[in-house]
Amino acid sequence: MGWVTGAYHGRPLLSHSGGTLGFGSEVAFLPEADLGIVILTNGGEAAATFNLAVQFRLFELLFDQPVEFDALLGPFLESQTAQLAELRAHLGAVDPEAVAPYLGRYEHPALSEVALRDGRLVFDAGEVRSEMRPQVDDAGQVAAYLFTDPPLAGPTPVTFRQGDDGRPEVVAEVPDEGGSTTYVFSFVGPPLAATPTP
Repeated sequence: MGWVTGAYHGRPLLSHSGGTLGFGSEVAFLPEADLGIVILTNGGEAAATFNLAVQFRLFELLFDQPVEFDALLGPFLESQTAQLAELRAHLGAVDPEAVAPYLGRYEHPALSEVALRDGRLVFDAGEVRSEMRPQVDDAGQVAAYLFTDPPLAGPTPVTFRQGDDGRPEVVAEVPDEGGSTTYVFSFVGPPLAATPTP
């Protein structure tokens, strides 16, 4: 784990953030102030922004400083809102015939089992569920599927493909600090009885 080094109003600041599939974290230390904070969230793509807002608002309060971070955050949130609207404009309806060969239970060695259920196309990992909708390009072709419900909602593209063994796979490209991490879920069987989805 590497530390990001910086300063907060002249004080050395050490921090590190991370996240995976709907969860985010931020750890920050101001060694000279003998202060450390840890922020854990399950807000999907918005978690990183929220975590930084909490971190810097806490610093402002602790050191009796004026509110400065909000002025930086406003334009960023406006930009994110515009990007989300553009993304939603490119969501299409699920074609049941196109996804039928991929409905079933999948597993990943580190992330356990997920299931794609009929009715709505739902990524179900037990405690975390999200409906997926196709992202269509200008020609109306499906480019990928995107999570539409928190905490997974955001620009994490999910694709379906045949693995080297001919069995279906679900592939999620999760953005992170270094670019993205690829998670491949392998088919293990047909869906179990459906669990209620929100």
